[in-house]
Amino acid sequence: MNKYNGKSEEGGIATQSGDSELYEGEVRLKIKSSEDFKQVDRFSEYLKTVENLEIASYNWSEHDGLMMVVSLQSPMPLGIILSQISMVKQVYQKHHNIVAVLNTLVVDQPAVIAT
Repeated sequence: MNKYNGKSEEGGIATQSGDSELYEGEVRLKIKSSEDFKQVDRFSEYLKTVENLEIASYNWSEHDGLMMVVSLQSPMPLGIILSQISMVKQVYQKHHNIVAVLNTLVVDQPAVIAT
């Protein structure tokens, strides 16, 4: 049974971290990142450590952005797995895709000291 937390920013359905929907076979992930490709690379490297999950392909288009197809060798709660990655801000389902929104990191900001 799907458990949902209402609508996401993009009009999809936001999953709760306790979403227990099981996925198996090929699953399309849409990756939303306002950072550079290094952040997406770190995300991909983390996915490579998940047992029974293989990255099958990457695709980028002007319309969809970055799409990743992952192959799941056994049923797994992919929403839970993705939501537990520290760089993932939000996970939701939109149409036939799972969308992972990556956190925006603030780096190289000058420190402001109040006097």
